[in-house]
Amino acid sequence: MPSKPKMFSYRQVEEAVRSLHDVPPERLATFRARVRNFQKLNLILSSPGKGQRISYSIFDAVQWALCFEFAELGLGPELTAWLLLKVLFLFLAAFNPEGQDGDWIFWLRGDLFSRYLARAGLYTELECGVKPASRVAEAAFAPDKPGRVLMVNFSKLKRDLGKALDFEWGHDRDALQSAFLEWIDLNIPSLLKGFEVEPDDDVD
Repeated sequence: MPSKPKMFSYRQVEEAVRSLHDVPPERLATFRARVRNFQKLNLILSSPGKGQRISYSIFDAVQWALCFEFAELGLGPELTAWLLLKVLFLFLAAFNPEGQDGDWIFWLRGDLFSRYLARAGLYTELECGVKPASRVAEAAFAPDKPGRVLMVNFSKLKRDLGKALDFEWGHDRDALQSAFLEWIDLNIPSLLKGFEVEPDDDVD
């Protein structure tokens, strides 16, 4: 029977994500305020109560990391919730061992304002994907599309997060996939709560 992937404390996850963004000590309160906001919006798990200990999976840490990556891009909470639902599987696909194509890059078409003005499927029809670095330009910068794209190097994020948590992504593949499916079952309902779109946004 495969062993379960390593688990982490709340403090370990917080410190790992802080390290990815070089949060200085004097800005720790601001960082934690953003964490609380994400928790309030059901984008990440809440912290344990006083005197309680909760174990967090690597996928909880990934969720934290993605929230802050999207915050770095200036994306709002509703779009972040939608992207989390859409890209978690893509993110883990990018966490497969790097091949000859090198790092895997997440890209998001930069036409959010145009879609808002046109009331055109603000979230559900957004174009995004994950491609090897050598092929991302042909997908993201198609000639008939706007020349604006937001990108995140998912493979680098994988490496940096793994290093910060001392987590080996080479853990038994079956065990990692099983743990991910279990995590999805537990967390998708809360993510859906965080994804609230106003009726006027005309989303299908």
